[in-house]
Amino acid sequence: MTVNNGKKERINPNRERTVYLFNIIVLCLITLASLAAGVFMLFRMRSLTYELNRVRNELDAVEGENKTVYTTEELEKKVKDAENTAAGKARHELLMQIESSLESGSSTLSMLRELFSEDLVVMSGGKYYFYPVLNSLEKNSLSSSDFRLDDTGFLSYQGSDAHVSVIRGIDVSQANGQIRWPEVAGDGIGFAMIQAGMRDEEGVIVDDELLEENLTGAVQNEISAGICYTLGALDTAEAVEEADHLIALLAPFKDQIRYPVAVSIHAPDAGGRLSSLTKTMWTQNLIAFCDRIREAGYKPMIQGSISSMIMLTNYDQLENYDKWIGSTDTTLYFPYRFSMWQYSGSGQVQGIDTAVNLDIQVTYR
Repeated sequence: MTVNNGKKERINPNRERTVYLFNIIVLCLITLASLAAGVFMLFRMRSLTYELNRVRNELDAVEGENKTVYTTEELEKKVKDAENTAAGKARHELLMQIESSLESGSSTLSMLRELFSEDLVVMSGGKYYFYPVLNSLEKNSLSSSDFRLDDTGFLSYQGSDAHVSVIRGIDVSQANGQIRWPEVAGDGIGFAMIQAGMRDEEGVIVDDELLEENLTGAVQNEISAGICYTLGALDTAEAVEEADHLIALLAPFKDQIRYPVAVSIHAPDAGGRLSSLTKTMWTQNLIAFCDRIREAGYKPMIQGSISSMIMLTNYDQLENYDKWIGSTDTTLYFPYRFSMWQYSGSGQVQGIDTAVNLDIQVTYR
């Protein structure tokens, strides 16, 4: 129960004025906020309109006269169609190139080597193998057009590089029979690589029966002599054994040997004594043999066909030794630097009654 003491409540005029001013300020702030929002929206719409016009102009420039615009999916499809068209063109050109090679009489190997110029293509056992050319290894600067096979079957250098010269040579063994070395010298032969021996399938080291006779005959007729030995080692111990045997065999003739002592490698027969050797094992055996030959004062060299060099060894580990390549295709295919080239296995030389291997020594002055 409220008690009325009979007094009238008084109203504070300052309080009413404060409330009135506060309300006015709030209304002004609301008005200013609305105005700012409106101005912001106006500028935003103008910005969006400008951006839309810019995009339209760019589209017009891209569309050109065709007025064609592609979605992402449509563009990806067009790119794929273009790739397929290009691939089809490439296949057609490749087929035309193959057809042209076959019509010209090129062998399959020659054709593949022409088509895959960045690889070394070799054949073994009826199959073709592709090995990338290693840019880290020193290349030779020669080409097929630098050489010419004359009417007598000898290869000569016809290139323009005055720093390159060749010397005509042969490599012989007991299989060539008795050789009349004065006649050989008269036929323009400048050097001879004389076969010294090999390790046979039974693991026995066998000397060439005509080593001394051939070596003496060549030297007496002023034909520079070098040595060739066929490697048959299963491991580095056998490789050193073969090198030591050869060093002892050559000791009486050391002063007469002016050319390298070459170690020859050949792809082993399936199931043969060396058939289980890996590339690493072949490489280690070659290094062991060559280093021992070098220690004895001779210049080592590695001989083999292109396929043997590439397929049997880790070739990039053998750069410290001269190479003697065997390739009876007179199209110079081997890309790496070499010192000798056996280019024929059926040469005819005066003083030799059998077919003989023909070689050239390539010198880079």
